[in-house]
Amino acid sequence: MRDFIKKYPGLIIFFALGLVTILLFVVYLIGYRTNNSKQQDMYEEIKEESWISNTALVDSEVSYENEQEIITDENLKRVPDLKKYKELNPDVVGYIYIPDSVIDYPILQKEGSDDYYLKHNFDQKKGYPGCISLEKFANPCLNDKVCTIYGHNMHNGTMFGSLHRMYRDFDYFKAHEYFYIYTEESVRKYRFICITHYSDDHLLKDDFKMNDDGDFVFEGFKGDEPTKIMQALKDYNDEKAYFYQTDITDEDELMILSTCNTDRTRVVAVGLKIEDFRIN
Repeated sequence: MRDFIKKYPGLIIFFALGLVTILLFVVYLIGYRTNNSKQQDMYEEIKEESWISNTALVDSEVSYENEQEIITDENLKRVPDLKKYKELNPDVVGYIYIPDSVIDYPILQKEGSDDYYLKHNFDQKKGYPGCISLEKFANPCLNDKVCTIYGHNMHNGTMFGSLHRMYRDFDYFKAHEYFYIYTEESVRKYRFICITHYSDDHLLKDDFKMNDDGDFVFEGFKGDEPTKIMQALKDYNDEKAYFYQTDITDEDELMILSTCNTDRTRVVAVGLKIEDFRIN
């Protein structure tokens, strides 16, 4: 053995470094999965204590837009108590829920930063899986003509990882056609109208301008964003994309869910607002 070591010292060092690398990777992977599981458990624990009746809708018949409608959708009658979430983290601005899926999370927005909650968890400690986050320039009421929210593509399907399954599996996508956005003022119901791959270019890039420091600054909405975004997604020519409705107007409101892909592209799912009710 000693003769072998003396004869092949470089080979011994190579295998030793390889073994150390494997051990470090295993330790990282265990920590990564443990932390992700811990964060999911935390969300579940908070959720059990933080959903309440929407007293504006529990009477089943409500008035909106000068009409009467019978409300049968239970997801409009039961809402997250965002005040409780804000007590735990004041950066909470809303909540997203896709029935019968893992996407069931608070939405956070960090003033002055677009990537803070991609690198920090709900308790604001650095690490993964991060949080579902809203862009820094967006209205925290989540009522812009176009809102984009981001979440990591976690391999276990948490955060926005299940968007990849929606993209790959037509039946799964159709089975999760609707989703809900909750704020302290309202609950909004959306219908997915497309899911596609897209480049890592910002979908609102025409609304940004570079300042003297070389930073891109959002100049404000021009009013034509909904139709321009849908046209840009179609022009990307993703052969596997699903488009269910393209005849939208600039009066429509879109909620975009975005997550990363492995090839510097993104999976983008676009929801069209179809209902909007006040809370209390």
